[in-house]
Amino acid sequence: MFVTAHAYPNRLYSNDGLMNFTDVTVTAQLPIDSSPTFGATWADYDKDGWLDLFVTNRPFTPEIVSNYLYHNNQDGTFTDVTLQAGVADSGHAPFCASFFDYNLDGWEDIYIAQDKGAGNTLFKNNGNGTFSEVSVATNSNLSMDAMSVTNGDPDKNNYPDIYITNTHAGNRLLMNTGNNNFIEAADSLGVAMYSIGWGAIFFDSDNDGDEDLYVCTVKDNTVGASNRLYENDGTGSFTENPSNGLPGDTLRSYGSAIGDFDNDGYYDVAVVNSFLGQKNQLWQNIGDSNNWIKMSLTGTISNRDAIGTTIEVWCGLEKFWRFTQNAIGYIGQNSQHIIIGVGQNTVIDSIILKWPNGLVEQHVNYSVNQWLTFTEGSTVPSCEVPGLLLTNYINPNSARLNWNQVSGAVNYKIRGQRLGSSSWVSLNLSGMDSIKAVYGLQNNSTYIWQIQAICDSFDSITSSWSVYDTFTTGCQAPDTIFTLPITSTAAQFNWSYVPGAQVYEIKGRMVGNLGWISLFTNGGNTSTQVFGLNTATQYEWKIKTWCDSVRKSLSTEGIMFTTASSNLKLKSDGIDEKEWIVFPNPFYSEITINASSQNDSFPLSFFISDEMGLAVYSGKLIRKESSNPFKLDLSFLSPGIYFLNIHSSTETGFRKIVKF
Repeated sequence: MFVTAHAYPNRLYSNDGLMNFTDVTVTAQLPIDSSPTFGATWADYDKDGWLDLFVTNRPFTPEIVSNYLYHNNQDGTFTDVTLQAGVADSGHAPFCASFFDYNLDGWEDIYIAQDKGAGNTLFKNNGNGTFSEVSVATNSNLSMDAMSVTNGDPDKNNYPDIYITNTHAGNRLLMNTGNNNFIEAADSLGVAMYSIGWGAIFFDSDNDGDEDLYVCTVKDNTVGASNRLYENDGTGSFTENPSNGLPGDTLRSYGSAIGDFDNDGYYDVAVVNSFLGQKNQLWQNIGDSNNWIKMSLTGTISNRDAIGTTIEVWCGLEKFWRFTQNAIGYIGQNSQHIIIGVGQNTVIDSIILKWPNGLVEQHVNYSVNQWLTFTEGSTVPSCEVPGLLLTNYINPNSARLNWNQVSGAVNYKIRGQRLGSSSWVSLNLSGMDSIKAVYGLQNNSTYIWQIQAICDSFDSITSSWSVYDTFTTGCQAPDTIFTLPITSTAAQFNWSYVPGAQVYEIKGRMVGNLGWISLFTNGGNTSTQVFGLNTATQYEWKIKTWCDSVRKSLSTEGIMFTTASSNLKLKSDGIDEKEWIVFPNPFYSEITINASSQNDSFPLSFFISDEMGLAVYSGKLIRKESSNPFKLDLSFLSPGIYFLNIHSSTETGFRKIVKF
């Protein structure tokens, strides 16, 4: 427990777990000199899993004092990092401050309420241990007699807003637009109050799903209750409800805090009063028929109190969004148990927790009106190791790495090295990837590589490294070869593209013959046609790559095919446009095929291969009448060059198509 004091030393007390407290201020290396402190708030600003302390000092003399940021050293001690972090904000008169993530970048920012018109201050967390002042840039630099600051999301746009109390000039409500900008709207939304305000709290007083607002005052020129409970109409506009269930709430109040002392699922309110012996108050919320869910969070990787966690509760398509903080409002400390009202919903479909260190967990299917406990990491599945490593399209200076995708992977990390080298080269890839081409390799060299899956956005959930895959650069033969289409007297040889190929040498023969017949084709080709074959005869062929006049690959294994026994016709890319029409070409998503066969036999079969010869899609074209064209949805294909092959029982044809 940290206790602030004005003109006396602040104190840090250690709880031994049995409600016995020991003053550890000195051993924690916190200052013990008297200071004009009013406010203190805790958060893990550097996300190391330990709560840090920010203290605001407000002098009542002309002296210039500083605020202080103390970094938790994880050993029971703290270090003053105010100057390094850039948050001294000296020369002002702050009563309190709040840690909150105004831009939802995952880092806790600081907003300071300044008295005496100094201009409130917003410090943006840079994520590297330092802060930058962005008060003017975000329109949050209000000049006022600010007493207290509290955060909530009354308009339910899932961005935290800021409420600041003031004198009779009126309280202010900064609505977060979600675009690094705030708009002041207290008067238009009904919460300016125009009295002397002190502590304030956003909370859902009736569990209808939106956040209401309770504000303390010490003086009021209007008739009725002094402190105010403003009811949210569900859009972020407020109405003061005279029948709010707080009769006699007319004392001079400075601070308030919320909790659920009777564990009925409705927030109760404790109020601090200070005038002529007035007693403090505890207001019990008797509730109504609205439902709720209550939860307690425990961090493991993140700070243990889970400060900085965002929470989504989903009931069907309705979302309720909250975030956790520490020390909200002037001299206030709320309970760390979170209550989220869900109105008349009776089932909670899911609860999504985004912990401060970036882990996102989803818990599903809960009944309402119960108290749940969640521990960070309790639902985290194992991050699988990528498998099926393969290296193909190898040539003298490049290669393509392949692996199987891992479900839930956000990113992959690849590392590789040339045998004989002492250093690794690392690559970071998207979790959607399953291939990566690498360039700049040395010819005739052996390389090893392995891969690791990363299953969260902060590299905290990773798989083990995979086994190594090994390959040697050089002039390589095509990885894939196949024969299609095949007619009675002709066939088309197809193979995968080899980077760096200048010429392909193809050898073929009739099965049973000893001699091979060679033909050569340009290195940019991935298919060639051969004619003059015998009907119903078995043939075999193989291919090698020439990367220049000297370097060549080994030949592939030979593959066999048998020519057809009937008189089929093989049609090339120069086929009769009246018989085979494909449009549009190039295309964006869908192509239309107007194809007819000599005997109108249906269905027609098709397959699509990429420019490397790998089949990517196949099926049948079925229609009721020969006059109707076929349509193929190919929106799933990546942009590039493909080959469409169509064949019936008597004929076959193919055409190059281009996807934008």
